[in-house]
Amino acid sequence: MIAASSVVRSIVFPLAGTYLLFMVMMLWSERERARDAGRARPKTATPAHPALLVRHVVVTVVAGYASFLVFVCGYYFLVARQSHHFLEQAVSGGAFLAFVVALPAFLLLGLLERHR
Repeated sequence: MIAASSVVRSIVFPLAGTYLLFMVMMLWSERERARDAGRARPKTATPAHPALLVRHVVVTVVAGYASFLVFVCGYYFLVARQSHHFLEQAVSGGAFLAFVVALPAFLLLGLLERHR
């Protein structure tokens, strides 16, 4: 049987922390939206030049992967107490998803959007 302290440490705290972070982001987003409500915002679109699209997608994917690594490393060092294989798999699997799956998919979809 699993000890209650183990469940609290490995499940409840990370879940509550993630929920709290999500709620803070939602509150911040709502405040920004309320502050910008009076201003006219330009309609966002796919960047006009392909180089700008590539730069936008690469920066977005790299920032997303970096955010993922921060969360995984935080979980690994503060909560998980797993072997180093956990971290290795998260880093390599996350890199595969970010740079082999997501990056080409978003580039392709962005280029298709430009030609519509």
